[in-house]
Order: sequence, then structure tokens, then C-alpha cells
Amino acid sequence: MPLTYSMESVVLRNFLIVCFFIFFSMSAHAKGVSPYLPLKLDPIVELEIERLVSVTGLPTLIKPYQIVTVNRYLQQVKHTHPMLYSRLHTYIKRYKKQKAVTHFSAEISEDFGDSDAFALHNKRGQNSSDNYRFSFASFYQYNSYLIVNSGGSFFQGSAVPHNTFVSLGWDELQLDFGYREHWLAPHHDSSLLLSTQAEPPLTLTLSNVTPFTDWQLKYEMSFGLLNSVDNILFEQERYSGKPGFLTMHLSVQLFDWWTLGGNRTMMFGGGKRSIAFKDVWNAVIDPVNSDNCGGDGTSLQDCDQEVGNQIASITSRFDFSLGDFPVSLFIDYGGEDTKDFNKTSFGNIGRNFGVFLPYLTESMSLNLEWAKFHRLWYIHHIYGEGYTNKHNVMGHWWGDGKTQGDPSSGEAISTKLTWDDREKLSVIVQYRSQQINIEAGSLKSYERSHQLDLTFNYLFDDAFVGLTVSGGKDNFGDNFIRTSLSYMW
Repeated sequence: MPLTYSMESVVLRNFLIVCFFIFFSMSAHAKGVSPYLPLKLDPIVELEIERLVSVTGLPTLIKPYQIVTVNRYLQQVKHTHPMLYSRLHTYIKRYKKQKAVTHFSAEISEDFGDSDAFALHNKRGQNSSDNYRFSFASFYQYNSYLIVNSGGSFFQGSAVPHNTFVSLGWDELQLDFGYREHWLAPHHDSSLLLSTQAEPPLTLTLSNVTPFTDWQLKYEMSFGLLNSVDNILFEQERYSGKPGFLTMHLSVQLFDWWTLGGNRTMMFGGGKRSIAFKDVWNAVIDPVNSDNCGGDGTSLQDCDQEVGNQIASITSRFDFSLGDFPVSLFIDYGGEDTKDFNKTSFGNIGRNFGVFLPYLTESMSLNLEWAKFHRLWYIHHIYGEGYTNKHNVMGHWWGDGKTQGDPSSGEAISTKLTWDDREKLSVIVQYRSQQINIEAGSLKSYERSHQLDLTFNYLFDDAFVGLTVSGGKDNFGDNFIRTSLSYMW
């Protein structure tokens, strides 16, 4: 069946089929589905979660984290890290109800300087010129096998329904249908393939809550629809349409200190491009002859038969201690294409490295990340708007610094130092920089950007009141200053 004539009906049909299978299978399974912890909503509690992941070697490389898994590993630090245990134990209590609002935040901002508006990092399409944002998350658990989640963010001109989805199934097969987010990397501030830089698409996701076997095998697969885009190439003409979007993840924990995984994403179809399910499958198992057209190394010579745009990566997290000093290392090695028509070799390489020191001191943590991209990342000859959803790159925030369609290479760095007094005050200092190289095919003359964020969060009753001051220079040499006041519960 062609996917292009009714993408929405195909997604709905598959959702109903999987629901039917799950409902008639779950009676034999004792354990149900799991809610998720926040992703890029609450930097204070998310730091505590990442500390737990680091010191326990929690066997997952993707986010958002499932509460059942986090709660199980939380017991390991009850005596070794009592403050960490106390904070997360108290926070998770809000999920141990049949229904609850689990997050609320509000922010007002003012932008100064002569810089044009730019996309904020990992903010689901929010721009620097937006003056307010409201976010919330809530859930209703009907029973052990069914949870209805409601949430989203609202900022000028946009309502993003992230955290709005239905979860059903059991611990070995959980289905999430709706605007559930995906972060395909262990890194804290960036992801090559999929992050929260863009709005999440409507997806149907299958994953396991409880890892399989002693190797802690974890899987996740999603299929969905991107927002309507323009400039989809077919027969030398450009059309509008909604591409399909497929994500795949598989990971194992080889040792207590090493978790290894692989990721794939694929844009396909849309506009007048007629793609059948067998075409998508063939592109997964044989990308050279299904997704690389032209040249002597492939049998695919008609580019109108090309399935779409794929990106893949191999990712690792290493958790270890130097004495009593815990350390986590992250490596993500990706390819935007195959190399020399070899389906086992990456071409157009992207690398993303990270180091996390959860306890630089008892009250201080440090996270460092560095990414380097070869040419042609986040652009594609079929999709004129590139690897985007609603005009924002779905992967690393570096990609939104380029002009649409720009093939340039480059790099990005991020440094985040967090200090808290364990009682009331949290201070976050974060520096980000990106370089877009000027080379053959570059569409603009770029400069290295610099951004410094200074955030103070103070606990007032049960919520944090925050002040953030950001300043720096954008990719075109223009200066900017942005201030924000926030309330977060």
C-alpha cells in the first residue's frame, strides 16, 4: 500500500492493530507501563537524574527516562548518596498517584541587542525573540496498563503538545501514541540524530520498560508523521507534503561500566513520492541499493525511486570511578550517508563527545560536550527543508545555526557548571559556541558564535524562582543580550 496517499490513515491503522494485540496479550503479564521523567523542562531535577545514571551505570542511552527504571536504580544509592536519594525519592512521589500535575513552569523574557532572532537551544522551536513560555505535564493512570499523559509548551505564536500521548502495554512492550519525545543519545546538551531542538512529530513508539537478559537489552522503535514541508523533489518538480519518519534504537550493557547502542532515523515519502512498506524495509536492510542513487556502486539509478533520507550512529557511555570520583564519558559516532556505497561504512561523519563529572565537589557538577560535523549534515536533495520538523533541525542545535540548505561543515562545544548549596540556591553557568566553516557551497559568511548563560534558581516554598541572563555574539557577528524570569514547580 502506498504511504503517500493517506499517511494519517496508515498511522491510525497501525495504532489500532498494535492496541488490539496488546489488549489481548497483557492479561498474562503482571507488570504494566511506566510514566516518563521530564526532558529539557526541569534542569534541577534532570541534573539529579543524570547523577544517578552516572554513579549507578543505569543501562539506557536514550531519553526520556522511565520512572520504573530510575526508581529501581535509586535504591542502590540510598546509603552511598543519601542527598541524591532523598531528592529524587521526594520528586518521584508526585508520580505515585492515580492522577497528578507533575510539572508547571512559566517564563517571561526580554531580548536586547542587534542580533536577529535565533532558535534557542533544545527549546522545541522557541526563538530568542519570544517573550513568554508556559509549560506543564500531567497524567492519569487508568490502571497498570494504561496511562493518559497531557502536557505541552506555549510560547508566542506556538502551542507544542509534547508530553501529550497515551501509553499502554506492559513492561516488555510499551506503546506510546502521540507527541512523545525522543532523545537518541546519552549526552546532556545535544544529540546528533534526535533531540528537543524541534517540535516532536506525531509518533507511535514501541519500547521495553524492563531490559531483556543479563545484557540489559533495550529497544525502541517509532513511526510517525512530520509536519507538512515544502520542496519535496519528485520528477524534477517540488511538492508539499508530510514525510514519514522512522526511528530505531537498540542497546546492550556489555559490562557494568559500558553501555553500547545503535540508532537509525529515516525521513521517507511525502508529496507525490509513493513509498510502500517493503521499500522502507529494503532501505533499512540495504541502504545502498534503496537510498543511494546514481554512481557505479549502487543498482539504484533512478533518483525518483530513492526512499528518503537516513542518518545512523553508534553510541557508547562509559561509567567509572577514579577512586571516589565518578566519571561518565559519552561517544556518538554517526554518518549522514554511506561511504563509497558501502552499507557498513559511514560517510559524511558526525562525532559527538562528552564528559560528565557528577560530583566535581559535593555540591558541584561539570558537563563538557564537543561535536564535529563533516559536510552535508541535516540537508538532503529530496527534502529542500532538510532534516527538520516545522523549520527546526531535529538533531544537534548546531544545525539550526546554518542557513537552510547550507552544506557547510563545522563544530560545536558546550560547557555547563552547576553549583547548589543543597538547601535553597542553585547556580548554573553554561557556555556554548558553534563554528560553521566557510567553504565551497557555503550560503553565508559565518563567524564563530559565543553564548554565555548565567542562571540563579532559588527555592521558594515548593517551587524555584529563577533569573537567567544570556549574552554573546551570533553566527553573523551581531551581539545579543536576553534576560528571563521564571517560576518552576
